[in-house]
Amino acid sequence: MTDEYISIIILVHFTIYEGDMMKKFRFKAIIGALLLSTVLPTAAFGASNEVYYPVIGSSKTSPGIYKAVPNGKASLVQKETRYVLKRTSNPPIALKDTNVYTVNSRVAKSTDKYPNQMPLQHVQQVGKDVYFARFLFRGEYAGGCGGGYADILEIYKRSSSGKISKVTTDRVSSDAADIFKVSGSYLYYAKVENAGFGNFTIMKSRLDGKNKRVLQKGVSDFWINGTYIYFEKSGKLYRMALDGKGLKSFSFKTKLYGDGGCDGGNYTVGENGVSVSGYVNDKYVNYFFDYATGKITTQLSGGLKDDRHPYILDMDVNKKRLVAQTFLDDGGDQVSVYDFSGNLIKKLHKVDFWGGGPILHSVDAKKGEFLYIDGSSLKLIKF
Repeated sequence: MTDEYISIIILVHFTIYEGDMMKKFRFKAIIGALLLSTVLPTAAFGASNEVYYPVIGSSKTSPGIYKAVPNGKASLVQKETRYVLKRTSNPPIALKDTNVYTVNSRVAKSTDKYPNQMPLQHVQQVGKDVYFARFLFRGEYAGGCGGGYADILEIYKRSSSGKISKVTTDRVSSDAADIFKVSGSYLYYAKVENAGFGNFTIMKSRLDGKNKRVLQKGVSDFWINGTYIYFEKSGKLYRMALDGKGLKSFSFKTKLYGDGGCDGGNYTVGENGVSVSGYVNDKYVNYFFDYATGKITTQLSGGLKDDRHPYILDMDVNKKRLVAQTFLDDGGDQVSVYDFSGNLIKKLHKVDFWGGGPILHSVDAKKGEFLYIDGSSLKLIKF
């Protein structure tokens, strides 16, 4: 058995596990997610504005950066090379929470069944430039619990002339809700220290990566919404200003925990707040932190009426509706809109990140906008 084949087996095993555990993507949501929220950036757009977004490769689609007006024709901005992954015992960074490492080995051929189809995972347009995160290596946890992985990435910039340059030598993780974020004239990111699933250092720098400043150490997650930086640390949600001042914590009735080698986490980062799921006295409860008010409320007590466990993507407290992703028995996930009593309002679309189907890009419950990527096309559904 070759190293390449071993890596494939681990990845397939994790795919099944992750579907059951509902990984915290931003998509992080690419995910997020991300969701591809722990993976795709939020995009604000108008009738004539193009959105830049990353596309996962397939037999019919080249991976890379694309741009399109939602529901319009997509065009390739930057094509990325697919590589075959190979196991290594000497990764660029030793991670204390993973025990298997894979790196790019050779350019993939058309006959290779399992090349790395995600050579880049996050894109943000900044003026005439485009910032993106490129794959460096993967740290996997192979254990009896099923295992998980974090891709370690590097931040690059593509100028208007097409020149590509590395912004910083610091590395970032696909596990962070925001892999990186440009806000105003500054770049923010969660620097990888010695772990793929946490112990990050929140950094702030100029757009060229210089004049770096440490804002917070030892965080397990990181994202930006509006004029605030949010992060999870020691089971609590924290917020601070973009200059690192005014630190404030928010406590839920359950301890927060993010993605790890054996767990998919118990909270999701949405466009309008943070949703935390848990059980109180054997009853399912969802807590929601609203960015607009800074308040925590209890929503969706008892779960959904269709008995499916919701992976809540976003909420609108005023309209009393939420968007949730539920696992389908035949594979993939269904994204739908529900009211706070758990009643189905509308089915939006099926997504299938691992099966090569449509991929969630972003959801905004207040605006009533659902963006997803189908092949290389960017699709918009309003609700």
